[in-house]
Amino acid sequence: LVSPLVSLLNEVWLRQRADLFHACLEASGNGVILVDACSDDMPIVYVNPAFSRLTGYSLNEVYGRNCRFLQGGDRKQPGVDQLRMALRTGASTTVQLRNYRRDGSWFWNELQVSPIHSASQQITHYVGVMNDVSARMEAESVLAYRTGHDGLTGLPNFEKFRSRLTEACNESRHHRHSVALTLLNLDNFKAINATYGMGSGDELLKAVVT
Repeated sequence: LVSPLVSLLNEVWLRQRADLFHACLEASGNGVILVDACSDDMPIVYVNPAFSRLTGYSLNEVYGRNCRFLQGGDRKQPGVDQLRMALRTGASTTVQLRNYRRDGSWFWNELQVSPIHSASQQITHYVGVMNDVSARMEAESVLAYRTGHDGLTGLPNFEKFRSRLTEACNESRHHRHSVALTLLNLDNFKAINATYGMGSGDELLKAVVT
């Protein structure tokens, strides 16, 4: 009598745990995607509501498809090769990919991929956690641009210029060709600022650049 009771309690506990895990996935604010690693082309078998809100695709629309459709025609991204390598080797990885929503708009997806193993240590599935990091990537891009460019003219600043000149010199030595460097100077620029004000000098610089 004890053994069937224990078995029943274990079954109930496992079912409750599975229900709890499913509820957690459904409530998650991050997109979650599950693919079948044992089937050809690793088809999608589950996506949570956050995935649908992020991409515009429902589970019925993506079920059985490979995740690559989210990349659209944009498949020559560094993150794609990194992801393929992780899937081939059964490793976990985190990549940034340009993914495309159902309406055609794109976003930066920070995708964390991990393998799921069976009791015999066979990889049966991969789970991916998606996070829209477009705002962060845009901020980093703006910061990188401002770090390397003059705020007034948009030209590379001295540090960027020195870096590019070093690269050009190294390349010229490697290929054995010359590098030409032109220096421009605006005569009496201080007089323009002194006569018409700093704003006039700024406008002149921008006019020369364009």
